[in-house]
Amino acid sequence: MPAGGLFVHPAGRDLTVELGGPLHTVHLHLRGDALQDAGDGDRRV
Repeated sequence: MPAGGLFVHPAGRDLTVELGGPLHTVHLHLRGDALQDAGDGDRRV
């Protein structure tokens, strides 16, 4: 993952990513309702 990149992993699924070097990361958790509210409302995000 390049600097400034974003990796999104869906909840409830096994993580199948292999690390290739040291990590300098920021972790965040988005609640489903907050993510849905950020969408335009006419479809599920």
